[in-house]
Amino acid sequence: MTPASDLPGEPSYGRYETLFRIAAGGMAEVYAARARGEAGFEKLVALKRMLPHLSSDERFVAMFMDEGRLAANISSPHVVSTLDLGRASDGSLYLVMELVVGVTLTTLVRNALRAGEKIPIDVAVELIAQAAHGLHDAHEATTPYGEPLHVVHRDVSPQNILIGADGRVRITDFGVARATQRSTQTTTGEIKGKLAYFSPEQCANSPLDRRSDVFSLATVAWETLTGDRLFFADNPMAIFERVSKMPIPDASSLRPEVPAPIAAVIARGLARDRDARFASAGDFERALRDAARACDVVAPSGEVSRFVRAHGGDSLAKMEARIRASHATSEAGRASAPPGETPPSHSGMVARGARTATPEDVVLHEQHTVVTPPPVEMPRPPRRASIAIWALAIAAAAGIGAWLAIAQRDPMVATPITTPPPAPSAEPPAPTIPTIAEPTPEPAVAEPPLAPSPELAAPATPRPRAPASAAAPIRPPRRPPRRARPSPLPRPPRRPASPLPRRRRALAAVACSRSISSIVTWAVTEIPRFFPDKENPWVHVPGGT
Repeated sequence: MTPASDLPGEPSYGRYETLFRIAAGGMAEVYAARARGEAGFEKLVALKRMLPHLSSDERFVAMFMDEGRLAANISSPHVVSTLDLGRASDGSLYLVMELVVGVTLTTLVRNALRAGEKIPIDVAVELIAQAAHGLHDAHEATTPYGEPLHVVHRDVSPQNILIGADGRVRITDFGVARATQRSTQTTTGEIKGKLAYFSPEQCANSPLDRRSDVFSLATVAWETLTGDRLFFADNPMAIFERVSKMPIPDASSLRPEVPAPIAAVIARGLARDRDARFASAGDFERALRDAARACDVVAPSGEVSRFVRAHGGDSLAKMEARIRASHATSEAGRASAPPGETPPSHSGMVARGARTATPEDVVLHEQHTVVTPPPVEMPRPPRRASIAIWALAIAAAAGIGAWLAIAQRDPMVATPITTPPPAPSAEPPAPTIPTIAEPTPEPAVAEPPLAPSPELAAPATPRPRAPASAAAPIRPPRRPPRRARPSPLPRPPRRPASPLPRRRRALAAVACSRSISSIVTWAVTEIPRFFPDKENPWVHVPGGT
């Protein structure tokens, strides 16, 4: 079985190696993990990791660190122990806690009801009594210097009561607990916890003390014995109404085999007046055990463990199978290690040689299956010549594009005028008559221009006709001219080009040449660093020759 820490993209957690994921929520996810040490030391633990996207939220980070510091000060056999607080390689915080191989009380009750059974009364009383013991130890917790923490869990529910396969009950999840040493405090109007297990003072947003947790635990006891929900409703306002005002039926009215003394203890724990309840969870535990002994419903030794194994369901069987598989993998690694050496811990990403896929590469998660593919040969980096050619092409394209962009943005750039503009005349130009060429026109004979003569100014006199032999050449007849079109207005003369655009083009050319040389230099010196392959002679290795 390949550890989860070896999967691509998984962060490392120091000396802790994640094996598989147990559960996930909106704030964190929990993994089964293994702590490694010298001389083959290892211990199974639970690793609770804050989700990476919450690492930038200062409020969630403070709450997570408060949970670790607070739970570390609680010492009880019926509270999940907190062993370490650290930060993963991706920056996310994680808590290392005791691993409970078992199920939640919610899962146990649900599996029993699906099998057509209810939790036996003696087993139910033992479960609630152990939970009350752990809750009392949390209420009595102090700092290492003896200062009381005044812890109030505020989220006592079946989901936060774990029952191990060894028959021991543990309270978990102090993430929303209130204590005097917390750096974060609940703001006015903020609700924390599950509404169906609120106390009346929680619904009224009143100051809380340990008696609020006693009411929540009594609600859990009522539901565990009856197999029914007490304050459940479709919307939060209806739940608040039920917690505050609904008459609470006696547990024996729904399950007649519940002894009256045990039902009376639970009813006292459900008193809406906090002064009428038990003063502490320890008093609640003692009252339950005394009533169980009086009614002779004490669970025999090992009965809780047998019931958990019988109704733990697939989740318990899968967890135990995964733990056995991880242990077998660890033993195989230790056996293959050289004598006197400890197999390395795979708490982070490690380099592995090429191998074929094996069934151990399949890691079953809670909701899906992740298959770790065997490593493949990575393509070799391109040659130096190819990179240089591409760099030159890119640089040339960038330079041309920059020059064109500068030239197009300059409104002063114009085509130089090669011919002088026509001189303006006092008279409007005569309309020109366009001519249409024949399909096969003959070359026209150019006539010399006529010079002005003094005879033009004299009175007209009849000229003698020239003989027929001296007649001018006869031109082909022309088609009648079309109607003359008015000529367009003359355009103003174009302004001569100034020397400024030429200077800008020169500067652009210099800038392009500099950028090309910079890009080529970068391509030769920097690109090889992305392909650290010692077999390629063109890769520069620091400290090498």
